[in-house]
Amino acid sequence: PEWLEGAGVRVAGLPTLHGSLDLALRRTDADTISCRIGAGVSGPIELRAPFERPLASVRVDGQPYQEFDAQSVKLLQTPVEVTCTMTP
Repeated sequence: PEWLEGAGVRVAGLPTLHGSLDLALRRTDADTISCRIGAGVSGPIELRAPFERPLASVRVDGQPYQEFDAQSVKLLQTPVEVTCTMTP
């Protein structure tokens, strides 16, 4: 979780089996994580929260999103911007 403080974590051009991954992940406050995933990856992506607290809500590209459970978000397309709020 400390990696997400300040500017957070950024990955550019990481080769995967499903394409090249561009990712930016950071904590925006004590309960919220922001993630941007670029267009280079095909297929669904599962984004798992790096904290022990369960997810309370998720927004994708600014809109409420329901495809999540307590530990993860299922993303169907990229590029995408995701905001995850955890239970306090």
